[in-house]
Amino acid sequence: MFFISFEWIQLKQQHWLYFTDPFNVNDFSQFVLFVYIYFYKMLTQFEGDNLLSMYLQAFILFQAFYKSFYFLRIYDNYMFILNMSYRLIRMMIPFFIFIGFSFIYICKVEQSLGFGVHDPHHEFMDIPSKSLRLMFQDYRSANG
Repeated sequence: MFFISFEWIQLKQQHWLYFTDPFNVNDFSQFVLFVYIYFYKMLTQFEGDNLLSMYLQAFILFQAFYKSFYFLRIYDNYMFILNMSYRLIRMMIPFFIFIGFSFIYICKVEQSLGFGVHDPHHEFMDIPSKSLRLMFQDYRSANG
């Protein structure tokens, strides 16, 4: 409760300037999303997860990882590590986008050439889309 009250006091004093710091936005949104997930789970009695709740849970975990960077930025020695990791991730995003689109392109070319899904053990029979089955088969065969 201390941390929640501290955030509310900070929000009351800074007004809209509170939301200019990305770490404050992270703290506030993580709390709001966690409360939403908590009440959703209580109201549905843990019947199962829909797609939205799974994405929100994954996002909350990502926010928890991001929150650890807040504590790193306080120490000057670790600020270098934080800046380097931020710049590396920022530089790698186009590379991963290129790899993802290349993978989709290769699967679409194979599909247009008429390659079928070779699935003798029926591993991919639960996947409804033929394109997705082909992508999983390509991924599996690329791994060996």
